[in-house]
Amino acid sequence: MMHGMSYSKMSAEDKKYHTESDVRTLVEAGEIKKDKARYKRAMAKVKEQQEALKYVGMDMGEMSYAQYSKARKSMAA
Repeated sequence: MMHGMSYSKMSAEDKKYHTESDVRTLVEAGEIKKDKARYKRAMAKVKEQQEALKYVGMDMGEMSYAQYSKARKSMAA
């Protein structure tokens, strides 16, 4: 789900936007995986955030899109 809306209920323009965003995300993920130092730092941050989420009783698989976005922004900081 994206922003609380089912993907199947999105307008064609919203689907196009999200698809383009997904492509950028996948390209960036590939770039991160190729850079071993960058990948190692990112995975360390993922582990740190997973521990924080466990502390508050959440599993990353249960995150809402808004929670994911907030976590992603904190990774960039």
